[in-house]
Amino acid sequence: MVEVAEEQLAEFFSTVLPLLDERQKRVVVGAGTMMLGRGGVSLVSRAAAVSRNTVITGERQIASGETAPSPRMRQEGAGRKALIDKDPDQLHRQARARSRAVLADTALNRAK
Repeated sequence: MVEVAEEQLAEFFSTVLPLLDERQKRVVVGAGTMMLGRGGVSLVSRAAAVSRNTVITGERQIASGETAPSPRMRQEGAGRKALIDKDPDQLHRQARARSRAVLADTALNRAK
């Protein structure tokens, strides 16, 4: 196992992590814990300023072989729900508002 000062690890993560997407960050912090051995999860979590769950998820992804590039940024079902799913009437309200705006604009153009 490798011994690294927390400050050095924090400097490494502050340089590298901003360049990565979510999945890549999890894999990098997971690899860091595997390199450090016992106590690595806590050390990496503090140094990288990420939750322990994120670090543990990264370790699991490496162990299961889920490190291959993926077209998805987040896991299926993660992220915000589509507005239309939250409020199905939203589309109809937007269409009505657009048609009222078009009618008003047309009326103004005729008055000129």
